[in-house]
Amino acid sequence: MEIRHALVTVRWPESLRLELVQRLGAAQVTLADPGSTAAREALREADVAILNGNPDRHVLEAPCLRWLHCDHAGIDGFAPPELLDGRFIVTTSAGRSASAVAEHALYFMLALSHEAPRLWRAQRRRVWGLPGLENRRSLEGRTLVIVGCGHTGSQLARYCRVMGMTVIGYRRRVAPVPDGFDEVYAADAGDRLSPQLERAQVLVLAASLNDVSRGLVGSAELDALPRGAYLINVARGALVDERALLAALKRGHLGGAGLDVVAMEPLPPTSPLWTAPRTLITPHATPRVADRDQASFEIIGALIARYLRGETLSGALDSRDVYTSVRKPSPLQRRLTRLWARFGSPP
Repeated sequence: MEIRHALVTVRWPESLRLELVQRLGAAQVTLADPGSTAAREALREADVAILNGNPDRHVLEAPCLRWLHCDHAGIDGFAPPELLDGRFIVTTSAGRSASAVAEHALYFMLALSHEAPRLWRAQRRRVWGLPGLENRRSLEGRTLVIVGCGHTGSQLARYCRVMGMTVIGYRRRVAPVPDGFDEVYAADAGDRLSPQLERAQVLVLAASLNDVSRGLVGSAELDALPRGAYLINVARGALVDERALLAALKRGHLGGAGLDVVAMEPLPPTSPLWTAPRTLITPHATPRVADRDQASFEIIGALIARYLRGETLSGALDSRDVYTSVRKPSPLQRRLTRLWARFGSPP
């Protein structure tokens, strides 16, 4: 299969973009800035589009498009039914930062189990020794349940198996058990999540967000966790019912939470999550891998080769990836967040 006209808006070093152009082998390639007039005009003729991040409604009006690639981990920022109705193929660069995201989850797990915030506060006060430190437990020997067994979940599983944890996976589709997992269960096989949560001393969310997974973890799921369990979310905030999460933290059922993502980002300064007990929050800011652009290039390059050979593109999204519940902060919330960040005044 040949590529006639390709639109490329990725913001990579020039040398890498030129190498991508060579890989495409298209009769015409338009290099444009994301969201620019040139990019929108190119969509009128492009049969392949490789975009810098999330798509927007302009791609729905592209009459010739056959393959859309978004250089992003997920497209839940814009994933209406008409984007994934099969009119063209949609792929992403999921996995390009898997090791860093897995490390971020591990950071939360270690910080909570070692009571790092309490130790940091003691260090600032120059206090040597704290009551109850002898009751802490290492992660070795604990049971970890990872919801989402893709790139990030699988990388985390490998890390945690080395640390002596029992690793259980829960995923949407039936697939071979990836390395690092002791057991894997699938929704498509009729497996329920709750029985696995009853075994979880640590629960990590690494799943994609769609209309089915929205609110995946609510009151019932949190109650199913053993008392003192940790919840770690490095996927998408809307996977969790935040009211239920707050209630579980306040009553002491959860031993702690590590949140790199929340339902409303940026997190409003008035959110009670900021002061929730035993909760660590990072602003959706996982450290970059050594060369994320190169990782993206390798993913896209492999997809181009398959596309030109007429083969099925791995990781292509379908109607089950539709997400229609996008929430955006109001202008007032954005202003309050900026003011809080500028002046450092908590609510």
